[in-house]
Amino acid sequence: MRKESLITILLHSLIVIGFGHGLGFLIFFDILSIPNFLKNGIQVDFELSYMDRLMNVGFISIIGKLILILGLFQKATISKMIFNIIGIILLLFAVIYLTYGNWYYENLHAFSFLFSIPFLIYSVSFFKKVIAQLNSI
Repeated sequence: MRKESLITILLHSLIVIGFGHGLGFLIFFDILSIPNFLKNGIQVDFELSYMDRLMNVGFISIIGKLILILGLFQKATISKMIFNIIGIILLLFAVIYLTYGNWYYENLHAFSFLFSIPFLIYSVSFFKKVIAQLNSI
C-alpha cells in the first residue's frame, strides 16, 4: 500500500491548473494555500469562481496528502486503512470542488478535469483495494 499511496499523491500533485494566463501544477497551490489559510481560513462554497476556489482546493489537497503520508507510518493495518480512506476522500473532494462549475462558461473546469483523469482512475482503484482489504479483516 506504500507504493499506491505515493503514486496517488504524485498523480494528484501533477494535476494541471489554469491560473491567470498560465498553467501550474496543483502542488504549487498546496504550498501557497498554507499562508492563505492562516490569513483567511477556508470557505467551501461551490458558487465561487474557479480562481477563487484554488487556494481552498490547495489546502484541502495538502491535508489529504499529509493524511496519506501519516498513514505510511502507522503500524496497525486498520489505522493505515483508515488514514488511506480519509486521505483519498479528501483528495477526491478537492478534484470535485475544483472541477465543479459551468464548463460552457469557463473552460478551466474541463481543463483541470482532463488532467485529473489519471489521478481519478488510480485513486478509485486504490480506494477499492483499501475497502476490499478492510472487508477481509
